[in-house]
Amino acid sequence: MSQNPLNIPDKIFGINSSLIGMFLLPVGMVVAFIISLGLVILPRIDSIKQSAASISETRSQIKSVAEKKAYLLSVDQDELAKNEEQLSAAVLPEKNSYVLLSLGSNCSYRSTGTM
Repeated sequence: MSQNPLNIPDKIFGINSSLIGMFLLPVGMVVAFIISLGLVILPRIDSIKQSAASISETRSQIKSVAEKKAYLLSVDQDELAKNEEQLSAAVLPEKNSYVLLSLGSNCSYRSTGTM
């Protein structure tokens, strides 16, 4: 026997034990790499992809807000105020809308039985 601290025989299954020892370290490293790939590296890559998608979505939202701001700044303020007054006159106040809804419900219930 050669200088072998594990006291293994010279041949294992007919193969020289030094050849087995020579391939044992690279095989162990490959197994460790595959395990680390599955447990650490791939989840990090997925996390980075999700972050990139989130950043892209945020940038598109920022662009949309900038376009809306530019549009609002380009609209004549007097025309905007006039349109606001027309809309507020067209929309019923909160209490009146509930009364109108109640009246519509009662009329439809009387005529068809359901609303």
